[in-house]
Amino acid sequence: MSFYEFILSLPTDVEDHLPSVPDSFMTWLLEAEILLPDWSDLEFDQIEMHHVTLGDKLFREMHKFWCGCLKKESKFFVQLEKGTDFTHLHCLLEADGVKSMVVGRYLNQIKENLIKRIFRGTEPKVPNWLAATKTKSEGGANKLRSQSYIPAYLLPKSQPELQWAWTNIEGYKKATLILSELARLLAEHGASRPASAGLQLENGPVIKTKQSQNYMELVNWLVENGITSEKQWIQENQNSYLSFNVTSNERAQIKSALDNSSEIMSLTKSAPDYLVGADPPEDLTQNRIYQLFQMNNYDPAYAGSILLGWCQRSFNKRNAVWLFGPATTGKTNLAEAIAHTMPFYGCVNWTNENFPFNNCFDKLLIWWEAGKMTAKVVEPAKAIFGGSKVCVDQKCKVSQQIDATPVIITSNRDMCMVVDGNSTTFEHKQPLEDRMFRFVFSKRLEPDFGKITKREVKEFFKWAELNLREIRHEFIVKHALSACVGSNSVKCPAPCDKGYKSPEKRPRLSVAAEIPIEVDVIHRRSGKISDYLTRYPCPCEFHADSVKLLEPCVECEYLNRKKNGCLDHGVTNCPKCHGLAPWDAVE
Repeated sequence: MSFYEFILSLPTDVEDHLPSVPDSFMTWLLEAEILLPDWSDLEFDQIEMHHVTLGDKLFREMHKFWCGCLKKESKFFVQLEKGTDFTHLHCLLEADGVKSMVVGRYLNQIKENLIKRIFRGTEPKVPNWLAATKTKSEGGANKLRSQSYIPAYLLPKSQPELQWAWTNIEGYKKATLILSELARLLAEHGASRPASAGLQLENGPVIKTKQSQNYMELVNWLVENGITSEKQWIQENQNSYLSFNVTSNERAQIKSALDNSSEIMSLTKSAPDYLVGADPPEDLTQNRIYQLFQMNNYDPAYAGSILLGWCQRSFNKRNAVWLFGPATTGKTNLAEAIAHTMPFYGCVNWTNENFPFNNCFDKLLIWWEAGKMTAKVVEPAKAIFGGSKVCVDQKCKVSQQIDATPVIITSNRDMCMVVDGNSTTFEHKQPLEDRMFRFVFSKRLEPDFGKITKREVKEFFKWAELNLREIRHEFIVKHALSACVGSNSVKCPAPCDKGYKSPEKRPRLSVAAEIPIEVDVIHRRSGKISDYLTRYPCPCEFHADSVKLLEPCVECEYLNRKKNGCLDHGVTNCPKCHGLAPWDAVE
């Protein structure tokens, strides 16, 4: 069933709006009485009865004329509402085949009839006091309202805006004057009553139209799925993208919706919102992140707890994860998968020492791929690694603040060694180590290992969330046997063989000092080594490309233990200094 809607504004001041109306009109208006039924639960004090009297007379005269045009009884729904300027009637009259082009003629005849029979020949001086609702604000066809317009717009009105209502439509008769029945109908139709009349507020002004609702649903969908470009939209749902290219109006919404979703994501979302999936995997052993940590002798649950706390920024200043290791060990594969799971991330351009963080503003993740730490970059890098808010320079723009953002680093160089020209220094080693977790990947991957997918990232982070471990706040992430603490400690099983014999002690080595190699360049007066690289013909991976080394390196000392005497005792293969490899040492 469809209706034409007419808005009839009532005069509120007789002297101003009906200046020449006879006294008989005023007598009738004041003496006529419409009583509120006993079964109604409306508050009588909030009803202006003289407007109800006038509105009742006007709509019945309109309905009588409309039925004469249709030559039959028509359905109607009329509601009297109190507005900011005028009290008005919403009159819904059944269309029933009446063409839009003749409604204007009928409307003029209805005006003349109301002026003659109700207002005693005086036309109200109210602007546009009787008008039909149009499809456009200016011009356009007369708009048809469906029956759903009644529960969607008219019924949710409450007192004092709601004054009275009349109808002959079955199912709505009791709801016109009974608020409890009105609430029941609203619940059935899924409508919600506004808290107050006028502009609807939801912690701010909100335009409630069908177009605005569809647009907000689109933007929310883009935000939840982390879509910031048309390419990502097509990859996520091709049919959805194509449906917005049907008309020019909908096509124009694509760019604005993507821009708005990007702004909302950068301000309201964080890394865990996109890294932690909804459900854990059924078989975690098939997850490539799980396999990657396991093959490098890390406890996947412990490593996952570190990554989860890192993206949630739960470790205070320790805001960076460093994946260290040679090529083809999976460190870039893992970092790339984590970064690409995010809607947008920034890459550090370490080759441009003037603007290395130019692409890191308003991002959910910062990725430092390869490279080295230089003297010009180290200070802002320490602040960003520590999760501090710091202003950095932008190319051709004013300085801008980088908010606290998780950082992931993939490098086979020593990120704690600062390079300044042709010299290196470890002056910033301790502050940098206090801001990072370091994972060492040493196992080369098979050619068919494959790329880690977004789904595997989300499943692994969800599994880690369900299997949290207690984390040690330390730079070097321990391997499986030394990482767990407390009740989750992993202990070696006791031997069960009766013929088991404990291993004999290692034979004591000679403590006689051996002559160290002659490549040490020593200050004769102080006895201090000016360049430790001269002691290390076989340097570790950290110092393989170093030019000069001012401090001793524990790993380099161990790798060259057969050629050099230790620094403390001067003995090669010293059982105290070189008895255990530094990467296997337990604090």
